[in-house]
Amino acid sequence: DRARLGALVFDSTERLRALESILHPLVAEARRAFLAQAGRRRLRIAALDIPLLFETKGERMCDAVCTLTCPGFLQEQRVLARPGMTRARFLAIRARQMPDAEKRRRADFAIPSGIGRRASLRRLIRMLTLLRSGAGRRRNR
Repeated sequence: DRARLGALVFDSTERLRALESILHPLVAEARRAFLAQAGRRRLRIAALDIPLLFETKGERMCDAVCTLTCPGFLQEQRVLARPGMTRARFLAIRARQMPDAEKRRRADFAIPSGIGRRASLRRLIRMLTLLRSGAGRRRNR
């Protein structure tokens, strides 16, 4: 029950760290297995969805980073529509995250998600085309 678990840990840094110490190794193993499978299948591109990528310095393991972005009011509206989400929890989650402008600055690609699905999809296809051609890769890893 994610909502109940979140209610137990988000108000306590100590409990959140304890939960993360359990979850992060499991997530790292799942990521390793996923990338190993992609390698065995000889996929040229594998995508990871890591919400706190920059905050955990995870960008170091990436050949390219894409961030999806939208205006703050739209992000809030989307998050508050989730079951069990409150404004206080939303603000607590957002406080742990790097500001959107900084994520856009650090990313190799920033895809706006507040301009309609079709426009976002066109941008994603353009990004994939660049990556498949070998362009758009990080230079300072």
